[in-house]
Order: sequence, then C-alpha cells, then structure tokens
Amino acid sequence: LQAGVGLIKGTEIMGRWMPTLNFGDNSLGMWGVGLKHSIKQWIPVLEKLPILHLSVMGGYTKLNNSTAISVEPEDIGAPTGLYPASWTFEDQSMEVDVNSFTANLLVSANLPVVCFYGGVGIANTKTNLKLLGYYPIVTANGANVSVERELDPLDIEIKNQDGGVTKPRLNAGIRFKFAVVTLHFDYTYANYSVATAGLGISFR
Repeated sequence: LQAGVGLIKGTEIMGRWMPTLNFGDNSLGMWGVGLKHSIKQWIPVLEKLPILHLSVMGGYTKLNNSTAISVEPEDIGAPTGLYPASWTFEDQSMEVDVNSFTANLLVSANLPVVCFYGGVGIANTKTNLKLLGYYPIVTANGANVSVERELDPLDIEIKNQDGGVTKPRLNAGIRFKFAVVTLHFDYTYANYSVATAGLGISFR
C-alpha cells in the first residue's frame, strides 16, 4: 500500500507499507516514509507552463526478511564423535535488513489522460546479513579436525563491489488516468533496480 496526503504549498507526505507476510517459519515486511515538495512555484519561467511539474523528494524505506534454515554437522561433512551428543543446532535463521534513503529531483508532464514522469537522484542503501542461532563450525589443522558450536556466527554489512553504499538513482515511467483510477508502469535503476506496475486511486 502506498499513499500520499497533500499539504500546503505543493508539499506532500507519502507512506508505503506492506504487512508482514508469514509463510511457515519465514517472514517478509516493509515500510517507508517520504516528503515531496513542488519547486515549480518558485521558478517564474516554469510556473507559466501548466503541464510541466518539477519537485524534490526524499524518502526512507526499510525491508526485513527472516528465513528459517537448518545446518547440522552432517550437512557440512563434520565427522561424528567429534562433538558432544548434547549439542543442539536449533532456532537457526538468516536475517536480512535493508535500509534505503533516497533524494531525487522529479519532473513530469501531465496531459489529460497520460502523465510521463522521470527522476534523477541518489540512493544510499545498507544491507545487513545475520545468521542467528547455534551453528556447527569445522576447523582443520593438518590431520586434526575439530567441531565447534558458535552462536550467531555472522553479522556483516553487504556493500557494492566498489565498497560504497551510495549510488545514482534514475527513474522513468508512465501513468494513465481514468477518472479517479490510475494505472502506472515504471522502471528504477539504482543499487537494486526494479520494474513496477500499480493500480491506484487519486482524488482531490
């Protein structure tokens, strides 16, 4: 669900929310907030062009994913008898948290039935990957092999190949308006590129 509320002076507060989806021992959820402001009103030349709109926006989105996994000593080739029989490897999960902030300059051309829009800006995305629970770890020193049990063995931040988290963001799309119903298609090129289609309701 994505919604926006218009305020004074061409300012709009936006929000997006996806309820947490639970399937088995796995879950996925997302929410975000944003603010958009029309700067066309402050530029005398553009103010006289009725179909052209120019805005700046900033937004934050957070996505959480939890996936249940199971890694037993025999799954990684650990020899039997090298660890106590009382050891258990339960409640294992892989947690992925994605936090993204974006700032953009947006331009659109509004015609009676169709709207063409695009944007250019930056996106700062941080992705954290964690393994939670107890896991078997096999170590070898020559012919000596041992098995250890470690709690929460992994907590890393995933970056791009160049080691950065900030990348350019480009967006282009088209929106059709049928009375209060809208239909849109767009493509965004960023850290995580995505193509979307949506159905909405717009009223004033």
